[in-house]
Amino acid sequence: MKSPTGYSDLSDFEKATMILKYSERGDNVRRVAESIIELYGSLYMSVKADPLMLMRACKSSEQSAVLLKMISVVDNFCLMQRLKIDRLNSLSKARRYFECLMGDFLFEYFVMTGVNKNFKVVNSEIISKGSGSSVVLSGFDAVRFAVRTGSKYVFISHNHPTSGADMSRDDIMSTKLVCEVMNFIGVPVIDHIVIGRDGSVSGREILGREGEIFFTPHGYDVDG
Repeated sequence: MKSPTGYSDLSDFEKATMILKYSERGDNVRRVAESIIELYGSLYMSVKADPLMLMRACKSSEQSAVLLKMISVVDNFCLMQRLKIDRLNSLSKARRYFECLMGDFLFEYFVMTGVNKNFKVVNSEIISKGSGSSVVLSGFDAVRFAVRTGSKYVFISHNHPTSGADMSRDDIMSTKLVCEVMNFIGVPVIDHIVIGRDGSVSGREILGREGEIFFTPHGYDVDG
């Protein structure tokens, strides 16, 4: 058997254990690492999660939740640099961003990305995890994300790891619900990007005239 030669050769559990040694004590390191991998499936997915969920579901310390969130912030910055995108001010940029962010997910996830008034990304976070074929988004989770991150506008995105980029009837209903809730609190949804095995599609394109539920801020290019 080939012995590990570096960080990339370690399993996700081993990576989580290595990181958590800086923020957990004693036996908690292994226990929290096991909980994270069991709940999220990988270390990468856990850093995209709600820090409060890490503390509640995985019984992590506040220091661990903050540390993992810092990794997510750095990862998101590197993603924007790699794509040469400084802000999500057009449909084409939003699609590229979410295609790269969610293209390799094995299960269905709802991700919410908050931006400021200049369309710079404030935060991207997994709001809900589903199975290989379905996932549910709640208005409560969306509101909590928006309030906690201080976002001016938000994007919704979810993926279909085993099928094409389209929206089911349930997807459309939940999208409309979330848009209504977010409009009520003054943090409107710009678009819902769906990622499939064959690429991505905008909720505006799928819903047609019903796509008016999405908000178009000044400076956002819906065609470019």
